[in-house]
Amino acid sequence: MYNFNLKGNRKLGVMPVTRSPQLNCPDTCTLKGAGCYAELGPMGWAWADDAKKGITFDDILTKIKKIEKGTLWRHNEAGDFAQDGEGFVDAEHIKALVNANTGKRGFTYTHHNPVKNAEVIKFANDNGFTINLSAENMNQVDEYVALGIAPVVTILPMDAEKVTYTPNGNKVVRCPASEKITCKDCKICQRSDRDFVIGFTAHGSRKKKVEKIALQMVA
Repeated sequence: MYNFNLKGNRKLGVMPVTRSPQLNCPDTCTLKGAGCYAELGPMGWAWADDAKKGITFDDILTKIKKIEKGTLWRHNEAGDFAQDGEGFVDAEHIKALVNANTGKRGFTYTHHNPVKNAEVIKFANDNGFTINLSAENMNQVDEYVALGIAPVVTILPMDAEKVTYTPNGNKVVRCPASEKITCKDCKICQRSDRDFVIGFTAHGSRKKKVEKIALQMVA
């Protein structure tokens, strides 16, 4: 089951936000069960509670359609797109989200295989609903940027500089989020045409595990 609220959270700021079922999360995400911020603490409790008190995907679409034009909103503060178990997302779900988002400024992230799902991910970004490809280290950033289908984000070590570069020279800018700057203030992740990658430093109670993933395979 899904969740929708208009309040956002401390990091995001006040904006409409959704959550999707845990079963939507693909096994291609190495953070799954090994550092995902959404699995523990208050977010984890709320996410688990969605299974009992959540709403349907059709309900989510109805609520998104009612969001005021021009509004910034975040899809999936936890969870990912529905999948078929073979590594493919439910393309019709994404197309329905694109339609519901018309005139609004929706954005999200996905750990689903970008090669298998390239067509529908590119379709969403070309039509106003921003899907960021979630990479897990600098080498994977280069692979994802080379696809040319969507903006890219990645995780970074805790001591990462404000600006770093991948082995292939792609620019990575550390997320500026702080006590004073929220996602609602920043809005960078909603820009599908940006020419740089956004990096999120390892955080949460499992940040050391996350940092190890960020450092893997870095040339």
